[in-house]
Amino acid sequence: MKIEILFKNQIIDNKIKRLFNKALKVAVSELNLPNKDFELSVMLVDNQYMKKLNKKYRNHNTSTNVLSFPQGNYAQTNGVKGINLMGDIVICLDKIRQESNRNSRDFYDHLLHIFLHGFLHLVGYTHDYDDDAKIMESEEIKILSLLKVMNPYSVI
Repeated sequence: MKIEILFKNQIIDNKIKRLFNKALKVAVSELNLPNKDFELSVMLVDNQYMKKLNKKYRNHNTSTNVLSFPQGNYAQTNGVKGINLMGDIVICLDKIRQESNRNSRDFYDHLLHIFLHGFLHLVGYTHDYDDDAKIMESEEIKILSLLKVMNPYSVI
């Protein structure tokens, strides 16, 4: 299986690339995803740009930490040469910094959590209902623990 992340902007440093790639490998294994090649795009943006996207796609006139845009059923080949185009994850770095500072969390740990949250949306997880949210949070906690990141939902 080959996982390719297409980074859409220049502000992504090598540490972030390594973290995201490692997280995807762990997530794919833990979630027992189909053994196929796939790609997704990641874009890191500021509050202003995220607010525009959130208004356009969710009709919320505020910034948010992550938006995910799935591209259909990831389990079916929908790309060229057998590559599954999973979708796009847009992460607001300003929001990640604010949240990590406010909650006394490590910036990279929080960024990794939000990236995984976005990825889980791409593969069909939701948190629209309490039961769905519990399932999604459980997967996040399990994957993050394998990456040596503490439970983001625990109180410190």
